[in-house]
Amino acid sequence: MTISEVVVSALILGISSQVSLRGWSTTTAAAVALEQRDQQLQAMDQRLLASERLLAIGQPVDGTCRFWLPSLQQILDQRPVDPALSEQLELAPDQQGVWLTLQAHGWDPALQRRRLFTPAGLGLCRDEAVG
Repeated sequence: MTISEVVVSALILGISSQVSLRGWSTTTAAAVALEQRDQQLQAMDQRLLASERLLAIGQPVDGTCRFWLPSLQQILDQRPVDPALSEQLELAPDQQGVWLTLQAHGWDPALQRRRLFTPAGLGLCRDEAVG
């Protein structure tokens, strides 16, 4: 092999190694971002599940089997605060339940989970209260 062949071979090896390393680093960064996203979604799902359990064991309903909002908020305030999530609680348009919306910031698009909780769906209505 001549010196020019050795130089060309070394140059080809260097370029292919650089491209390969760049591909691996991009793949690794994407895998890390996906893992973080999955962890955030799991935290949101766990918060919704904790909310559902607290509402099911609490008594946030009035005599007409509708949520009593001050009691509802008191029950939900028992959960630990998660600074990575913003939370919004709003009465459903038919006033038969409440929508709990969780949003994780720092993602494009923002990650969001939304669930409707109703007293009947949580098993909080007695037979005589159901009309």
